[in-house]
Amino acid sequence: MAMTLQMKKNKNILGFIFTALLLFVACKPSVPDEIIEPSRMESILYDLHLADGYAVNGGKSFDDLASVRMEYREAVYRKYGISRIQFDESMKYYYRHSDRLQEIYEKLAQRFTKDVKNIGGEDFETKKFFSVDGDTANIWRINDRKLLSPFATNNYCEYHAIADTSFHKGDIYILTFRSQYIIQEGSRDAVALLSIKLNNDSIMSQIQRINSDADYRLSIQLPSNMSAKEVSGFIFMGKGDIRDGLTTIKLLNVTNIVLLRIHKSESKARIDAINQDSSLINE
Repeated sequence: MAMTLQMKKNKNILGFIFTALLLFVACKPSVPDEIIEPSRMESILYDLHLADGYAVNGGKSFDDLASVRMEYREAVYRKYGISRIQFDESMKYYYRHSDRLQEIYEKLAQRFTKDVKNIGGEDFETKKFFSVDGDTANIWRINDRKLLSPFATNNYCEYHAIADTSFHKGDIYILTFRSQYIIQEGSRDAVALLSIKLNNDSIMSQIQRINSDADYRLSIQLPSNMSAKEVSGFIFMGKGDIRDGLTTIKLLNVTNIVLLRIHKSESKARIDAINQDSSLINE
């Protein structure tokens, strides 16, 4: 009798667990039926980026580039059995749900990084230059990645810091990041700024336009007799050309954001190593 009761109890527990799992699966958010699933969208976007790269590097004239690019993209659509309209509608959906698009592009970034390493390249990782004695430190203390859109509240990421005793005279500041546009058509309109307010209240700054998918670097070296009072930086995405249209999908995925502070006592060899590692970065 006791054994029978225990078996019934175990069955009830197993039934409860099974029901909970079913509810979990049923409640897991999914995309509408007409929208391309995230995993498939990831593969399509991966191939589209490759196709765009082939088109740009194919040696065609500027006048022919648009038609060649469209031809390559149509080949990708045929590969996955979708139309451009279906892809565009799916992108509009992910554009409105930027958290899901962020997840897709994080996975894409991992795939691209793996591809670079497989062909013998190196991933640009400024963090490897940090020293344990604090001569080099990353002072960007917020999220090191951001998916930007041209619309207010989501069109910028910024950082601001008040100097403390760890900020020295003659320090060097280097802001680095990687940009990747998610864009249907139209202009690429974004800008980065690094600004240092000195202890005499004067300002040193550097600005960089972001017009391609690349690694970027902005750097400022303070005078040997000056220290930073405040350090700030931002990356801002504009709306682009008014002719682009409001329905044009435009996003900018910014990753690997690092703001280095390097003391003057840092060896020249280490500064040269950072510059050498970022030799392909757009100045």
